[in-house]
Amino acid sequence: MLGNDLIDLQLAQVQSDWKRKGYLSKLFNDDEQRAIALAQDPGLLVWMMWSMKEAAYKVHNRNSGIRLYEPLAYSCMLEMNGVSTAQGAVMKGNESFPCRSSVYQGMLHTVALGRGAVYGEVKTVHMKNQQDYRQAFSSQSGLVLAKCPKGLPMVYDPASGRTGPASVSHHGRGLCVVYLQGNEYR
Repeated sequence: MLGNDLIDLQLAQVQSDWKRKGYLSKLFNDDEQRAIALAQDPGLLVWMMWSMKEAAYKVHNRNSGIRLYEPLAYSCMLEMNGVSTAQGAVMKGNESFPCRSSVYQGMLHTVALGRGAVYGEVKTVHMKNQQDYRQAFSSQSGLVLAKCPKGLPMVYDPASGRTGPASVSHHGRGLCVVYLQGNEYR
């Protein structure tokens, strides 16, 4: 399984005041808040950790069927690789979700993986945020983006008849679809 999250950093800067009193304590534990306070770019780290938690939540939700988002139940451990990329993991209880985040063209994108998934099998399709994104995705990938019986995103390959899990995220100007290619198709 996999999950992804996309944040338009320009829009986030306008829409959310992460510096307001109480904001960080609702989303981040003490260790995460300390890391934010000490970061070279605290704003980017806020959104990176938020994005990691969102992506991990999508994996957890798909695996458990539980739609309860409690940010403080998710704990981020990450290592910055330069100014605009990071890798790490998000912990929820005894579960660990490896994550990779990167910034491109003012957009922050994170992919989280569930047990058994590997980054070498993740395919990412970046698009502009548009109403007809399913048609645009199909034109770009040759696959059909649909929903499984539980209402979660999946891809369907009309050539082989196989399906596999997918994750869709959009914010502001951007939209990303990620899916597992290869042996995850059933």
